[in-house]
Amino acid sequence: MTMTKEEFRNEYLYNMTMVHVKNLLKKGLVTMEEYWQINAKFKEKYNPVSDGLLSENELLCTGKRA
Repeated sequence: MTMTKEEFRNEYLYNMTMVHVKNLLKKGLVTMEEYWQINAKFKEKYNPVSDGLLSENELLCTGKRA
């Protein structure tokens, strides 16, 4: 599957945003509920091709899913 430049950009921006939000979660600066609210907003904004599976998979594997 080939992504367009816009799809790549959106995927990149979504994932970079969620890396920062995950760091806030790890530091206790956002709650798990806030994390999922932010995640939903940025999924809607960027519409990532992966649908956020990479970002969510890490939390599922560590047992931190709300």
